[in-house]
Amino acid sequence: SSVQVLVTVVHLSFSKLLIAIIDVFAPARIYTDNGYIDVWFWDGTVRYLSPEHRNLVIYASLIVFPLIVPYITLLLLAKPLRRSLANKYLRHVLEAIHAPYKEGKKYWFVLRLVLVIILYIIYAVYRGKNNFKIYLAF
Repeated sequence: SSVQVLVTVVHLSFSKLLIAIIDVFAPARIYTDNGYIDVWFWDGTVRYLSPEHRNLVIYASLIVFPLIVPYITLLLLAKPLRRSLANKYLRHVLEAIHAPYKEGKKYWFVLRLVLVIILYIIYAVYRGKNNFKIYLAF
């Protein structure tokens, strides 16, 4: 069904969508003789929160947030939503997300996505800084 296809596409592109929205919000600081200037991390000629950058932030937010925020909400609140009146409307989406996992093991999927979000935010905050390194051993 189309719901299963949409859920699969959002899940497969979750990390890419998350890093895309983080990249849009990423500032960089350029130090000059008179102080410093905040610019966009990916294009040093665009001042951070200038009209050009603001437009990019708005467009990216309008495209990505309506996909990521409901997806994370559905993942985190799946059990209460199954017991609510919204179950008849969301049943197909919840089944498409949680069907591949055994009963009682579905929380690992959600914890993995929350961990990915936390790691990407840490990466976005500390990238480009010389005094901070993250070593992860798996």
